Amino acid sequence: MRGVLGAGVRGVTPQNRSTEELEMRRCCADHLRRIYPDGRLIHELPLRYSTRRIDLASVTPDRIIAVEIKSSRDTTDRLEAQLRGFAPICSRIYVALAPVWNEALPGESMTKKNRTVYRPRSTEAQALIAAVRRDAPWIATWTCDPDAADPIRLTAGYYGENTHPWPAKMLDVLHVAELERLCAEHGVAPGSSHARLCDALLGALRGPQVARAVCAALRARDAFCAGTDAPVGDVRPAARQVALL
Repeated sequence: MRGVLGAGVRGVTPQNRSTEELEMRRCCADHLRRIYPDGRLIHELPLRYSTRRIDLASVTPDRIIAVEIKSSRDTTDRLEAQLRGFAPICSRIYVALAPVWNEALPGESMTKKNRTVYRPRSTEAQALIAAVRRDAPWIATWTCDPDAADPIRLTAGYYGENTHPWPAKMLDVLHVAELERLCAEHGVAPGSSHARLCDALLGALRGPQVARAVCAALRARDAFCAGTDAPVGDVRPAARQVALL
């Protein structure tokens, strides 16, 4: 049964979301549709066995692209853990920051041994993202300002994609019924639990096969929050989109 978040921006208006966050979500959704036209847009994609959810995801026939939104009213307490949780399964992650989190701070000067040294400064969000990007360079940053003429602006990080998502982590996102269907489709003897189903598929499928199978299941699933695109049937993967924004 599809989750209900209430009426409002594209059907997504939970009681605890600010107007700013809803507008940021709308801008991000519109931008994702432009740069990944073959993707199914999913609101609040859950990671199995985790309290973490991807705010917005575009699931193409063979990739998961994530967007994490931070409005001016949010905190960054969970940001690093969220990004590290999303990184293994996503081909690319965009962090959409309100301008206050992504402003260009003036550097500071220090005098050392009669020399003046200038050191750049970062906001808390910028520093956290930079730390995670050292391990997952496919994380990019957007400044999202719904009031601006150009509401989405790439401000940091364009280092290609995660071309080898972690197959076990990707399968872990699926439900038992979805894993059982995959076993039947690929002639794999099913296991008796979620973990054994995943093990059986990992023993039979290669990484790219797992990615396509997981994406197909997510594109077909009819159990996401309101505002999510309608389920789509799996088709032959289209040529990869090269998104530069």
